[in-house]
This record gives sequence, C-alpha cells and structure tokens, in this order.
Amino acid sequence: MKGKDKKPDPMPPPDATPEEIGEFWDTHNLADYWDETHEVEFQVNLKSRQDPSPDESGAVDQIDPLPVEQGCEKLKELIQSIKPKEFEKLTAALLTSFLEDRFVVARSGDQPRGDARSVSGNVLIQTKRYTKGNLPDVKTIEGDIGQARRDPALNLQTYVLAVSRDTEQLNYELDAIARETGVNIVTLELSDELSDLGALCVTFWEDICHFFNLSNTDQEFLDWVQIAKTDSKTKDKMKAVRSKLEDGIQTQKHVQKDIEEYLLERFNRDRGFNPINLSEAIDRKSVESKISDWWNTADAPICCLEGKEGHGKTWLAAKTMNSICDNENIVAFWLDSKYWKDCKSIFDLLYACFSSVYPSYQKEKIGKLQNKPAKIWRKTLIVLDGVNERNAIEAAQQILSEYFRNESEWRDRVRFLLTTRPLDDYPDFESYLWDKCYKIAVVPFNDSELQKALIPQELQLDDLPDSLIDIARIPRYLQTCIRLRNQFRSFDSVTKVMVLWADLLDKIEKTDPQIKQTIGWHRAKDAQEILSDLSKQAKWTNVDAGPQASVQLLEKYFPNYREVRHDLEEQGIAIEAGLLEVKLSKDHIKLGWALYLANLFDCTEFTGIQDAAEGFQNALEPIPSEDLRTEALFVALQISDISPPDISQDQLSQKRAALMLAWFHSHNAQITDERLLFWAEKDPDAYAQVVEFEFEYHNSPNYEDAFIAPLAETWLNKRGDHNRLASRLTKWLLPTYTDVPPKDVVYTHTEGQRSPREKDDIQFQLLDAALSILSQRPERQLLKTLACCYAILHSNTNFSDSRSKRRMQFSRFYEKIGKLMRWGYTEAVLDDLCSLAEHAQSDTLLLDGIYGLANCLDVDLPPILERPLTEADIEKRAFVEQHNRRFRSYIDRIRNQERLLIGDSPAANGNYHGLDYLAVRTDLPDLHHEDHVEIKKILQDVSVNAKLGWGVGATLEDFCIENLLPWVAKDDHKSYAKLACELKINTLNQKWAQFKLSSIHGLIFQPEDCEKITEAILGMKQRLAQDAQADNSSSDVIYLTSLLTETLLFSASEDRLT
Repeated sequence: MKGKDKKPDPMPPPDATPEEIGEFWDTHNLADYWDETHEVEFQVNLKSRQDPSPDESGAVDQIDPLPVEQGCEKLKELIQSIKPKEFEKLTAALLTSFLEDRFVVARSGDQPRGDARSVSGNVLIQTKRYTKGNLPDVKTIEGDIGQARRDPALNLQTYVLAVSRDTEQLNYELDAIARETGVNIVTLELSDELSDLGALCVTFWEDICHFFNLSNTDQEFLDWVQIAKTDSKTKDKMKAVRSKLEDGIQTQKHVQKDIEEYLLERFNRDRGFNPINLSEAIDRKSVESKISDWWNTADAPICCLEGKEGHGKTWLAAKTMNSICDNENIVAFWLDSKYWKDCKSIFDLLYACFSSVYPSYQKEKIGKLQNKPAKIWRKTLIVLDGVNERNAIEAAQQILSEYFRNESEWRDRVRFLLTTRPLDDYPDFESYLWDKCYKIAVVPFNDSELQKALIPQELQLDDLPDSLIDIARIPRYLQTCIRLRNQFRSFDSVTKVMVLWADLLDKIEKTDPQIKQTIGWHRAKDAQEILSDLSKQAKWTNVDAGPQASVQLLEKYFPNYREVRHDLEEQGIAIEAGLLEVKLSKDHIKLGWALYLANLFDCTEFTGIQDAAEGFQNALEPIPSEDLRTEALFVALQISDISPPDISQDQLSQKRAALMLAWFHSHNAQITDERLLFWAEKDPDAYAQVVEFEFEYHNSPNYEDAFIAPLAETWLNKRGDHNRLASRLTKWLLPTYTDVPPKDVVYTHTEGQRSPREKDDIQFQLLDAALSILSQRPERQLLKTLACCYAILHSNTNFSDSRSKRRMQFSRFYEKIGKLMRWGYTEAVLDDLCSLAEHAQSDTLLLDGIYGLANCLDVDLPPILERPLTEADIEKRAFVEQHNRRFRSYIDRIRNQERLLIGDSPAANGNYHGLDYLAVRTDLPDLHHEDHVEIKKILQDVSVNAKLGWGVGATLEDFCIENLLPWVAKDDHKSYAKLACELKINTLNQKWAQFKLSSIHGLIFQPEDCEKITEAILGMKQRLAQDAQADNSSSDVIYLTSLLTETLLFSASEDRLT
C-alpha cells in the first residue's frame, strides 16, 4: 500500500541539461509519467555521407569494396561489443524506425517485465546479448514471459526476442511456449550472414550508428554499409523481416482493425444471402435495452435472441454487436450459420471466426490467433446467427456443452450472442443447455417502431392499408411491402399474398437454406408448380374454416414430409402440419390459385381477350367465395409484373389484358385510380386493349373518363413504355371510314338497357380519347399522324350536306384539332409543318392534312403551308367579288392603292362590312398608309370613349371592332395588344358586358396588361352579386360570370388564381 501511495519523483524541469534528463530517465519508467506527456511534432535533419563523383572532385582513388562476409562479421562484432543497456536501446530504436510505433526502454530493475515495450503495452522487447560461448536459456525466456503476462500494467500479446546470435536451437521451444501461452513470439537474430538485426542496422544506419564506437572503424566498412543498404539482397531480407514482424505482432488492436473492415462490408450489404445494412436499421428500444442488460450481467455469458422468421433477430444482433464494439475495447466476431454449422468445439469455432476475416492462405496466422481469445484477450464476443438453419443446432449444442463445463477456460473471456427461431419442436433440442442461456424474445414491430421504419420512406402509419398492417409489422415483410409499393406506385396495389410471393422469390434467389435445401424449391417454377397444384387439390369448402389436405397429398409434393413438416410451418405454408392431417394457409392457397391462373394462359391458345378472360373466370369455380376469386385474379395480374413469364411482349400484353378484363368484371373488384394508373404506365398495350373492349361492349360516360384519365396522366408524365403508348395513339388517330353505313351493330349496356350503336361510334370515342390524351403533352413526333387524321376526316366529310350525321360528327373533331393546334402545339411547330410539307409534295392526302393543321393556327403562314386555290375556289372567289355588295367596292380601291377611309370617326365611314374578310386575304395589296393611321385612330376612340353596351344589339362601334381590328392584328401586333387591353377594360365597365365580351372573345394582351384586366374583372364582383339579387333568373349574370371566368384564367397570374 505504501508503494502505491508514494508520489512519483517530479520530471526534470524545462531548463534541465541533456545529461540531467538522460540520467533521470535511466532510473525511471516512462509508463509512470505517461499521463503527463503530450505529443509534439519536430523536424530532424540527418547528415549522410556522400562520395564525390569523379566529375565533381577529379580522380578518386579506387577502393575495392569490403566482401559481404567480412562486412556482416564486422557488423556482428560491433553489435556484440556494445553494453547490454545500449543493446536494449538499439533494438528499441530499430523497431521504432521500422514499425513507426513508439517503443520505450525500461528503467533499471524492471527487466523481468521486458527491456523495452510499446507505449500501448501490447508488445514487449527482451534483448539477449550473447557471445559465442553463451547459449540462450529457454527457462529464463519462459519465466520472463510469465512475469510479463501476470503484470496488470501490461496487456502482453507479442514478445519480441532480440538475440545477438542465431536462434535455430530455440525455435522449437519458443513455438511450444507460444501455443501454451497464446503470446506471439517473434525472434530477431544476429548471425555471420546478413541476418534480421544486421539488415535492420544497415537500413537505418544513420538513425542508430551513434550506438557504436566507430573511432577505430576503417572506411572500407562504412562504404560497405552504404552499398549494402541499397543491395537487392538487403531489400529482400527487409521484406522478410517486415513480413515476420507484421505477421508476428498481431495484437488485439491489429485484429480489431481487420475485423472492423470486414464488418463494415458485411453490415452495408443489400444483396446476397442474408443481407444486412445497418444504415437502415430501426431503433427498437424495448428489445435493445434487454440485450444491454444481458451484456452488463456477468452471470449470464450467453444470450439467445429467439423469434419467428423475419422478426428482425439478425438485424438486432448486428446492431447490438456494432454498438458494443463502438463503446468497448473488445474483439467481436460475426458468423452466419453456413460458416459455423460444422464446428465441433469452441477451438474449431475460433478458427472459423478468424477465417471469416483472413484469407485461407494465411493458415499459419489464423492458427496463432486461435489461442488469443482464451489466453490473452480480456473479452471477446462471438455472434452466431441462425442456430435453426442448416442443422446448425447440433454444432450450437456441442459448443454450449463445452462452454458450460466446470473446467472450461472460455467462460471468463468469451461471450456468445445467438439468434434462432423457437427450437422446442426440433428433434435434437436439448432444453437443459438452452435453459442456461439468457433468452430474449424478439416480436414484431409495435406502432412506434413501425412508424420509425416508415419515416425514411416518407410514409406514415396511416398510409398502410388495414390489409397490410399485420404483415408489415414483421420487419422482413415490411421491406417487401415497401419494395412492392415502390414498384406498383401505391400500397393500394399491394396485397398480403403478393408480399408472400415476392418474399418467396427473394429466398429462392438468395439461396435461403430452408427453402432450397430442406423444402427443395431451387427455382421459382418449383414453387409455382407445387403451390398451384396444391391449391387445386386441397379441400376448401368452408371459407371460415380454411383449406385442409391429407398427409398423403403433402407427401406427393414433399416425399420427406415428416422431416420437413416443421419447416412448412415456419415458412407459413402450413398452419398445422400434423401426422394425420394438414391445415394449410389461406394466403398460400390464394397464392397457388393466382399462380395457376398465371400458368393457365401460357398453356392455352389465345383466341381473344374476351375468351381468355372467360377462361380465367371458369378456372376459379372451385374457390368457395367470389371475393376470393376476385383477389386471385388481381394477384395473378400483379404477379405478371413481379415475376414476368418468359414470353414475348405481345403475348404478355394479351395475357395481362385478359386478366385485367376478368378482374374488372368480378364481384367486388376494387378498381381504384392507383391500380388503373399503374397498368396504364406499365403496359399501355394491355391497358388499351381493355379500353377498346370496354368502349365496344360496356361503355358509359363514367367508364370513359375513368379509363382514359390514367392514359392521359401516363402520357403527360412520360412514364412507362412511351413508344408503345405513342403507337396506340397513332392507331386511334387513324380511323378507317367509308361512305357505306356499317352493317355491324353492337349492343351496349347503358344504365340497365341495351341499345344499338354503330361501329363508327366506337372509333369516334377512341379518336376523341386520343385527342384528349395528346392535348396533355402535344408531341411533335405525332404531327404527321395528326395531319393524316385531319386529312381522313376532311376527305370523308360531305360539306354539301350540312345536316348529315357524319358532317356534324366530324365538325366536332375539326374544332378539337383546331384547339389542340392553337393552344397546344402553337405556332412553334411551323417549322415542323414546313418540313413535313417539303417531304409530302407527292402525298396529296397528307399534304391536305398539313394545310389543315397549319390553318388551325390562325397565324400568318409561309407560302409552303398555304393551301393552293383550286379552280373551283378561284371561280367562287371571282363570283363573290363581282356580286357581293359588302366589299366589292373595297377590292378595286385596294388594288388601285386608293384610300378607303375618309375620316377618323366611326360615323364618317359607315359600318365597314366586308373589311374583316379582306384582311385575311393574301392575294391583295396592302392598304394605303393613311388608312392604317385612320384605322388605329378610330379603334383608339372606340376603345376609350365609346359607350359599348348601351344597347343589347350591335352598334356602330361593334362593327368597327369586328371589321377593323383584324387589320391591326395583321400588321402591328404591339398596337393590337394595346388596343385589345383597352377594349377589354372598356367593355368590363359597361352594364351589358356579357354581349360585348362575346364580340371581342379571344383577344391577346401584353403580359403587363393582364394585371389590369384581372383587377377590372375582380372589381365587378359586387355589381354581379347585386344584379343576381335584382334579377331572379340571373341568366345574363351567369353567362357574364362564365365569360369573365374564362378571361380571368387567361389573364390572372398563378398567385392571384390561388
């Protein structure tokens, strides 16, 4: 006690002389003062000897180099000549330079604890300076190691023995000591040849030459040192020494670093068998606190995490191991079942532990490390994952039996953490061994844990449908739920049965031992065939009771049924796998029916989606519930995306279309927007086939909107197979029409009644749908198709019969195409239309369509896009010019460049009838310059001063706007926009604005004027409300409100609209 209470001598003060400092440290141990030290950085300039070249100093006397044997002998004599204390310092200096690790020399009297040691205390250096007459004493070496191991101030793991002679006679005994104690023993010898110590001295000569008395040393030796330093034999020897030291000095710190690198890769893995990515791990405080309690309990060295499949045992064990390693100085190993299932003892297990970190060719290193956990390292944790897998329970029970023996050497230094499913029903289960373990039950997520698991996916607990909540609580299945949700865009499109199938595919792909080796499903097809046939053969007459099967039926699929029945229960295929009867899982039977349907199409000749859909429906008759049949159809459809069959895309689309159609017309089919949208994106061909069928046989306005909206959204967002959807739109945009009325009559069910419809009606619906979809995102690549569509419609229109049904139908499409061109494509596609026209000069039909599209833009067209006048057009125009009194007089005056207007007021010139028509003529000369000036003056006066709206009927000012404004729009866009703004505001301030707004419908404004229009419209709100109260019908107010709303949508900014 007195020695412990005694205060250490103070260290030399900063002004102490080098002699005083050296004397102090010769008699004191640095370890006693380590807490008072701190790291510093400094630079050392070492002088080296360089021989001048003949070119620099003239002729140099040629001296023959010293022979290698004489040089090595001289170096050996120098080393053996120094005092023992200097030899200790020399060895410490060599290892410090070579290993770049700090070694300190022990003070006098501490030699039983080593002559020098690393700062960490893990490596001890013992020097033995022998002459030819002295031999190393093994007993002394063994005693030194024993004393050092018992010293609590040290953590001895490696013993470096530096001997000033060869150690050949010692090697056998030293290996025995190493095996017995677990301490690595590394020898550095000195011999007549270039030995370990000799190579180190030559390499670091400038650092250690001051240890020798070189006053009587001739120049030949010094020259030999410089030559030997760069000699290839010296370099080879240094490589061998480095390998010897690095392999020998395998302290706990080195192993921990290697294990850390291995675990970093193991716990950041998303693929392969049993992947673990700790960055995605969820905090499970309730279970983790129990594991922490176990770790802090010395009386329970072995912990067993027990839970059903997928409950998260493996992830919890990995997370716990990672946390312990971060907070404590221990060595921790992780072993999957396939790496430890054949171990017969703990010593075998340690070999497997180190083999998981180091490659197989390092067997010698692994063998040396095996002893350390029991004999050297103070605490080691070994995690054994999957006791229930690969029959590893046998190895686990052998390890437990050895561990719990009274004389076991492992219990003080090694602890185990095991993961397993419940083992009570396993035939080899030895309960007395497992009763000695600290058991922790691992259960599914609670609400808090489930919410945490959803947060990284930006999901909430309420996002999970009730049908998935229970299976999502199981960590393994939650990952599958989320993956399927990402695949199918929504939880709404995911069912529990789909989750089970996707998980089963994962197990087969990642070679789950229970699925592949025990149950025997090596391919997805194996599981599909057995589950589908089992579903057909199982008895399921009562929905509530669930399906059952005989043991004989199960033995048909699993000949070793009695051995695997427990595995069938663990995988959820059987609820109770008895010896006489088997209760099967409802979900797996529903999965089997879905898999049967998926396989049925591949084995049947396809004659149409209606026949195929009826075949699917008929195949499900044995299922005792219509709702179960509906779910089986939906799951079969979804499975076609989870595991697509190996057939062509066209066949796959036909199969999906038939399944989709059968599901649509099943009892209680949950046809949601999310489910429709997914298939519109995933397989537009399949979806479009269903749309065409529904339009033909089951059409109603609600159906039409519901079916087309997903295609429109898919097209808008450029999702899915864009090219296939574009091809389908092309088909719908190019109908085939004839003048002969269609003979086929289709009966459509509408509101419970059956009514005849012509085939053309269906094609019109598809054309209407295609235009609606295209309007969401007008694609230039479809301009040619749209031009052909316009041309087909134009060529099949009887313009002479204004009352024909065909003309009325087609006129509606002309209007829609016109809006699509003006508001969708806009004049930005003029160049594209010009290019199409250049390449279509020989295609009269296509060229006619291009002219039609260009004309829809209502802008000035380049000559190539202007439709040439036919002889009939020319004759008609000449006739109109000759006989139409409205503008006959204007044409001659324009051609003669005479003025048309004689004043700058509306009353001075009449009503201007006919000038609007002449404004769009391209074959007439421009107006007289003065006419342009007068037109702007008149319109300016009308836009500001005219009392538009005093009367309901047309006024002179209205005629001015109608007939003169086109000329401003044609020649001066900026003036037109200004006038348009003023006209709109003036109109909004009139009482009968609803009538006047119609006459200036579609005016385009400057962006800065839109705010003025918006304010004027919003300012009318109160007056509109008053008019509505005064007028009981308020029809004019309603009409005005609609007009104002339209204008507001085009004028107001997005902020004002919201």
